[in-house]
Amino acid sequence: MKISRIFNVIMALFLVAAAMANVQPAAAQNNNQSRGDITRDTLFVPGEVIVGFADGQSAFAYRTQASALAGQVSAQAVKFSGNTALLSFAEDADVLGLSAQLSASAGVAYAQPNYVSWTPEQNPVGTANVSTDVVRRGANGERTKISKAELSAMRTLRSGALGVPTYPVEGSINDNWGWWQINASVIWPEKKASPTVCVLDTGADIAHPDLVGKVTNGYDYVNADTIANDDNGHGTHVTGTIVASMNNKKGFSGVSNGKAIAVKVLNAQSWGTSFDISSGIRFCADNATVKVINMSFGTSVADTVEFNALEYAIVTKGKLVVAAAGNDSSSVYVFPAAWAADYVCKDGTDASFPAACPAGINANTISTGLLSVGAGRSPTNVANDGDNGGTTDGQLWVDANFSGTEEAGELHDMEACATNFSNYGKWVQIVAPGEDIFSSLPVSYPYYDANFNNADPDRDGYDWFSGTSMASPYVAGAAARVFSIQPLAPVYTNVQLKNQLLSSGAALDVSSDPTMANPAIGYSDTGFGGEAPFCWPDAIHGDNKYDMSASVYLDVAAAMDRTALTAAVSDAVTGLPLTGATVTAYQGALLKDKALLSSKISPSVDL
Repeated sequence: MKISRIFNVIMALFLVAAAMANVQPAAAQNNNQSRGDITRDTLFVPGEVIVGFADGQSAFAYRTQASALAGQVSAQAVKFSGNTALLSFAEDADVLGLSAQLSASAGVAYAQPNYVSWTPEQNPVGTANVSTDVVRRGANGERTKISKAELSAMRTLRSGALGVPTYPVEGSINDNWGWWQINASVIWPEKKASPTVCVLDTGADIAHPDLVGKVTNGYDYVNADTIANDDNGHGTHVTGTIVASMNNKKGFSGVSNGKAIAVKVLNAQSWGTSFDISSGIRFCADNATVKVINMSFGTSVADTVEFNALEYAIVTKGKLVVAAAGNDSSSVYVFPAAWAADYVCKDGTDASFPAACPAGINANTISTGLLSVGAGRSPTNVANDGDNGGTTDGQLWVDANFSGTEEAGELHDMEACATNFSNYGKWVQIVAPGEDIFSSLPVSYPYYDANFNNADPDRDGYDWFSGTSMASPYVAGAAARVFSIQPLAPVYTNVQLKNQLLSSGAALDVSSDPTMANPAIGYSDTGFGGEAPFCWPDAIHGDNKYDMSASVYLDVAAAMDRTALTAAVSDAVTGLPLTGATVTAYQGALLKDKALLSSKISPSVDL
């Protein structure tokens, strides 16, 4: 059975605020944890403070100011990025008190601990339930199944009578259900190359057979070198979903036909620091070929350093940032994803919900160029099917009227619903496949997930992961595809790109059990009836903070204004397929496509 990775978000902001009120600046604190012993309960790196200086100075001036400041407080300035510097103290130093003290120093805009972010997933994978069918979702929401054998037999006519596969060969091997679910099957032949996606993660194996030539090294901020090797596995998996080669008879197909840059900001144990992450954001922002940045990690802290770096990337440099919403089955904010909502302010507090944050020092200036991504359930995962008296029928029962009995209007297709780990709420704006996602894993060197979590046990370079980390790259890859076909004059902006993805997405299937005691904790609340607390939450208990009705499911074909046609060609008397028949599609007088009915399995062809 597959073991899903789970992300335990630690909401400790109130603890930080309370602690700062009681510390004496520069006093030693009771902290026995070392820099090499970071856990998911660790809010920040012991002994490290980030200092941000006022804008408008040279790099030399910032270094000089940081070094002088460090000397005044018995620290060392060990890293520099833009107008920020990382100061290192003894590991038992009072980081909160020092942050407060340094914030009051002349020329300092702010000072804060070096907070820790994690990938949402722990303990990955196992073998997924692999289907022999592909579930396809039409433009009007209808759901159809087609066998992989039939897909493999389909042929489209090219160069006269030459029949070539209608779909990449990978479409009928392995179980790349997410690729089909977002309708990447419709747009995959588009020739115009997509812009580069910058992947901030644990790095990537750029020599992987499905990634070679598609991914380049950016920078490794963990080890301070130019080779962003993936010593964890997470980053290679994320990157594969975005740009794995199509139709090369290897593994699976990525969404984008462009390239990716691997920027390592997370270490082998899958965590990274504010300073390294913000440095990576700025690196991506300064690359002119990059239009989209993917961030499949998060923290409970509304981090000033990270917000400022995102503001530089989104507002100054015009990048679209895509972020995973987290894996707690909760509506509690995870950053940076929560900043996608304009009512979540810079410091993480809500404005007068649902009004946007007011202008000023706490304004959310980045929401228009940031997308928060939730994870959709796999069609083959029946983990909750049959719970609480439900029928094991391949559908998910939400007891919306609390009758205790399954009724037709309460049954939902598995892939239409939330996973039992995805975060949700009005701040989660778009959903993509996030469970049992087949993608690449390193083959060039050992990595953490293989050694400690048994990822890729057969060592073929592929495995299934689950998490909102796996959903986010579908959106990032789709964003790159949409950008590739947009006119460059006038300039197509990150704001337009976000709006296009949201306006073209499919409506979610929203339905909730009204008896939930605590709608903020989803599957963690055992008080719901039926097999699930919701398909996707609606306005539970009248509180629209949890409501996903305005959110959408990613549809890359619709976002690119592309569609496909399925036609049946059969003998009028026998009903048998007319093998060898040619189907031609026109739009007005314009020839759009031709397909050859080469399958004896089904009379259908796709154009």
